[in-house]
Amino acid sequence: MRIVQAYSSKLEASGRQILLIVRGDPQGDRRRRTIDGCARCFVLSTDRPTSARRVLWELTDPPTDRYRWRWPYDVRVAGNRYIQDTAGRKTVLARIAQGNLGIDDRIGPWNGSFWSGLRASGAIRRGPGTEWRVWERPHGELLADISEMPLMHRLEPRAGKHGQRRLRRCYAAFLPAEQSTERSLLAGLFAGAVLCADGGENWLELPDDQRVRSILEEWGMPFRPLEPIRGRHVVWVSPFFGALVAHLMPPRSAARMSSITKAGGCPYLAVVLWEMAIARKNRRYMPFPDALPFGISKATFFRRGWHRRDLHKAGWLDLGIRIVPKCRDMMVDWHSRKTAERQGPSCAPCISS
Repeated sequence: MRIVQAYSSKLEASGRQILLIVRGDPQGDRRRRTIDGCARCFVLSTDRPTSARRVLWELTDPPTDRYRWRWPYDVRVAGNRYIQDTAGRKTVLARIAQGNLGIDDRIGPWNGSFWSGLRASGAIRRGPGTEWRVWERPHGELLADISEMPLMHRLEPRAGKHGQRRLRRCYAAFLPAEQSTERSLLAGLFAGAVLCADGGENWLELPDDQRVRSILEEWGMPFRPLEPIRGRHVVWVSPFFGALVAHLMPPRSAARMSSITKAGGCPYLAVVLWEMAIARKNRRYMPFPDALPFGISKATFFRRGWHRRDLHKAGWLDLGIRIVPKCRDMMVDWHSRKTAERQGPSCAPCISS
């Protein structure tokens, strides 16, 4: 008798598996749609989705066609009790950390790669729970951008006694960096850098750690390590590279980059990079000063007494520049945008590799 019962239970289990394969898994699909909708709601609107069911309905995927007309799976948003039991805070945060929520067109420059760059620059630091802390004095433009950010967040109106402002309930900061937005990683890194002045030149100051060095070396960007300042190890990077990704920054941070008049190492750095990465036949010199950030015209090049035969040597030996294809692509994109602004989109140059 026991053998017959065991055999029948196996048949029932195999029958259920066949039905799941043929008909799909309605309960699993409902759970996935609920968690995804709550994760989008946490990032874009509110961390209390049950009190904003209309917003949650817009952010939740519709049921699949194979059981669209079966009760209760024709209802896009589940009941509040089901949401509370299925999509708790820890579950939703784990889903946000996986990324691929399909909301890149809604979050603007505040994607996961941008937040990853901010963390690498030291501009934001993790606090208890879901709290982040931002130094107010060196990051005024960044805080102004965060206060105007059209995403879920709560920013303290004033700094505490240690000069930090707390950023709470900002779940976009938990999004992961993605390969498709890797330039935004640089945008976040330079948006969170501290702007320093030295001898009439401006530099971007970043922490001297393995994370920052690996990013700069991956993109072939030269940096200048400094002596420890009060026990802090920092490196300086020219704002030239920050200007290349300024269009991927929020408005105030982008305006900070465009307001720099004397970038560190420029215009010589811009001239050397033009010669090493973009120059070709009939285009040996910059056609106009804005062909690269902080560039100069052909007349100024000769007036300063520079020679093209010395530029490659200076780039390799003196400045330590290594041309990386994706960094060259950024410079080509800058040149194309500036040419289109001057002459119209139809006149944008096509620079081959």
